[in-house]
Amino acid sequence: MRMFKLIYLFVFSILLFSCAQIGTITGGQKDVFAPKIVKIQPENYLLNFNDKQLKITFDEYFVLNKAEQNIIMVPPDAVINTLIDRKSLLLNWEESLRKNTTYSIYFNKAIKDVTEGNDSIMSIVFSTGSTIDSLSLTVMLKNAFTNAPVKNAVFGLYDSLSALRPRYFISSDVDGKATLSHISEGTYFLKAFEDVNNDLSVQAQELQGLLFNSIAFDADFSDTLIIRLSHPLFETRIKNVKFLPPGMVGMHVPENFNPEQLTFLDKTVKSDAYFYPKRDSLILFTGPMALDNGFLVYEQDSISIRFPEKDRKLNVSVKLKAPDQLLSNESPMVLEINDQVAAVDASKFNLLNDLLNVLCKRSSSSI
Repeated sequence: MRMFKLIYLFVFSILLFSCAQIGTITGGQKDVFAPKIVKIQPENYLLNFNDKQLKITFDEYFVLNKAEQNIIMVPPDAVINTLIDRKSLLLNWEESLRKNTTYSIYFNKAIKDVTEGNDSIMSIVFSTGSTIDSLSLTVMLKNAFTNAPVKNAVFGLYDSLSALRPRYFISSDVDGKATLSHISEGTYFLKAFEDVNNDLSVQAQELQGLLFNSIAFDADFSDTLIIRLSHPLFETRIKNVKFLPPGMVGMHVPENFNPEQLTFLDKTVKSDAYFYPKRDSLILFTGPMALDNGFLVYEQDSISIRFPEKDRKLNVSVKLKAPDQLLSNESPMVLEINDQVAAVDASKFNLLNDLLNVLCKRSSSSI
């Protein structure tokens, strides 16, 4: 009996000692995932949307990160208000949306989980009409002088070159790549800029670039465009740059313009590649273009130019400047040619029953 009591006390002491051991509570693995959408009311990709609010429910509790800047409607036809209700986010707006328009609401790292601050980029799409626009466009944004990618810049499509705010816009990633989705067919102008103060407007101090030529955007458009950004010097800016097919580029230049500082496609423009038809304008002879787009650089200013494929296929043409003109010694015939004239062979000209003297004149007003 005594032996039994000793064994009992020994076992009890071991159990008591084991229960007193202090362990470390790990709390499980670290959360590395951003909040995920589990439900959208009304549903995502909804057609004939006519409401002024959305409710998005996530799989965990979350906080908002600069919602006024990072939750954006595209096209920007309404100002979004936000309200958190436990694991749900309520979005509402007062403005009426356009009819037959596809809208995207982007969450640009606006939703973070409470514990680890994980975030992600997500979007919601709906249409006020019977279809969802499915066109997309990808561009690469690069510094005009270093060729480095420009990240976190705004790329936008504009209804006109003078429009202050874009109809569609998106931010570029770390590689300078920006992809716009759910775009409707139409003609747009392209701009890109840093948007330092997050106002969706181009400011003088910001890196910026644009294509002066509008783009007719449809289902057959598949180009990946390059837009080069620089800090403009407005007092020396060249303006109204336009491709003149099949192989010329026209532009307006400032009074003190120095063509020796002009480069095209990273090459200095030689003096035999341009002339001044007027004092404030310049014609640059590029020759046949195999590229979809190129860029001019003048001092600190960079301008992108688009060369549409259909225009690149145009042939050289010759026409009379004054078709109804009566030919005489006092009024020689003037021909207009849509390309550079390197030489003229007068023996190739013939006039039935008469003699034609070909006067080739390269003046300040014609080629």
